[in-house]
Amino acid sequence: MNDVTYGSGTPDDPWLLKTPSLTSDYQAWRDADRLVVQVGTTQLSYQWRAIADATAMLAADSGTRSSQLCCSAAATASTSRAKARASA
Repeated sequence: MNDVTYGSGTPDDPWLLKTPSLTSDYQAWRDADRLVVQVGTTQLSYQWRAIADATAMLAADSGTRSSQLCCSAAATASTSRAKARASA
């Protein structure tokens, strides 16, 4: 069971969510082609298509990002070893 999400995601039964720090509550629901998020009296809406596009982009990019991070970490480690040898 998920400890931070309740509701079915409809306007009549919104998802009841908590921030990552678990210190604040907010609601969200899908209404036609929008994702609506409400924090207190502030209400924001996003095109559902944008959420789907972002999800697809992140999924497609995950392999590329992993490779970039891996190569960057390897280059940093290699440079650190070279500097340590030079100063020894």
